[in-house]
Amino acid sequence: MKRFSLIFTIFLFSQTIIFSQPSLGVFVGYGASSFDDNFIGSSSTSAGYLPVGVQVGYNLTGLAFGSLSFLAEFDYSAVPFTFETFGDLNGTNTKTSEIKISQTFVGALVKLKFGVGFFNPFIRVGGGAYLGSLKQEFTDDARSFIQQQGQTLEDGDFSFKSAFGFNVGAGTDIRIGKVTGLFGEFVYHIVSRELDIQGAESNSANNWAAHVGIQIAI
Repeated sequence: MKRFSLIFTIFLFSQTIIFSQPSLGVFVGYGASSFDDNFIGSSSTSAGYLPVGVQVGYNLTGLAFGSLSFLAEFDYSAVPFTFETFGDLNGTNTKTSEIKISQTFVGALVKLKFGVGFFNPFIRVGGGAYLGSLKQEFTDDARSFIQQQGQTLEDGDFSFKSAFGFNVGAGTDIRIGKVTGLFGEFVYHIVSRELDIQGAESNSANNWAAHVGIQIAI
């Protein structure tokens, strides 16, 4: 009987108590395109963008390795990817337009966090819907040149078809209080995009971003 009691006591105290804690995080960042060369066809081969977003969900704490977070994420390009096109206007290589591509991600992600100290590194995997649009704005030089040919130029505004994609990344949490903390992460988005127009083709629109944010337990 004493042996059974001892075994039961050891078993009881060896078990991990898991807690579920809702959390909210907001972030800003900087990223850049890694698009297929055929995606834009402009003179600019890469462009930066500024994402802002929200992560909300639950953290499971008390795990042997650290914690596990299940989060919904909304990520929007507050400043879109901006590419420049150039053309030969009267023998001069001149900027003719800007192509602005917006990206919105709505999906879910899992963060696997290691440790429960001041710094807690993590890896993250997510997936969901990628939305957005493409706008082409022509310069005054291009408009004037075309008008000399007896034609006119109109800016273009097109939507992308919604597409499913993935993202992977890594980062770290920095605890600054019992219910608040900072985080930084690097995220790589893997997705193909297609304009919602007849004859459009799907091309790789991969991109990366570095986020910094604040999170609180709610």
